[in-house]
Amino acid sequence: MPTPRVLQLVYEDLVRTSRPDTGRQGLTAEQVLRSAVLKQYRELTYEELAFHLEDSDAFRTFARLEMGQYPSK
Repeated sequence: MPTPRVLQLVYEDLVRTSRPDTGRQGLTAEQVLRSAVLKQYRELTYEELAFHLEDSDAFRTFARLEMGQYPSK
């Protein structure tokens, strides 16, 4: 499990240029970090990562994605 400090750093990086008045609900900092770990560990492209997160229960479970929640490439 990531430490709160690491998650805080990821969150700060994600919201640095965000506009809360636009867009849709995104991934949590933990989901982003876990997806990044999968991408780097498996040496995937963003397209491959998006495919595996949609196709694989194991990938979705590790990334803590809800059913029907899929990031795009």
